[in-house]
Amino acid sequence: MKKVSLLGILFILSITALILVANLQKDTNTISINNPDVMKASTILLTVLFVPPILLAFLKKESVAYFRFTINSYFYCGFHVLIPTALFHVKGIFITILAIDGTFISLRGMAITKPRKK
Repeated sequence: MKKVSLLGILFILSITALILVANLQKDTNTISINNPDVMKASTILLTVLFVPPILLAFLKKESVAYFRFTINSYFYCGFHVLIPTALFHVKGIFITILAIDGTFISLRGMAITKPRKK
């Protein structure tokens, strides 16, 4: 159950980061809260990306553990890259804090789903 709750928290952090980034839009070629089609597509993409790990969190097989660990490492990389990116923005402190939280939660998820040695 810990795996599902950590993935739920990561999903909420990802949606929140998406909304914060859209509110801090500086260019016409970036995601914006004023363009609802792009926001809708981004939210659907995030939802589709989080469905397989949530479904796999209920399985206890060793081969699934490797896949879950890999997916959590992708989430970790995504949040980790967001930290220095948000630091360059004047109002990016909230995104930076959110990215740091997401990084730590991803690391916790990786520690929980780490495949056991036989």
